[in-house]
Amino acid sequence: GGTLSNLEKEKIKVTEMYTSINGELCKIDRAPP
Repeated sequence: GGTLSNLEKEKIKVTEMYTSINGELCKIDRAPP
């Protein structure tokens, strides 16, 4: 595999951040009131 450019690394970081935020929100949504 080739090395990722810094831009690609930043994009992956942001994507993972949003994915984990969405996962947390889903957990909160599923939690009983």
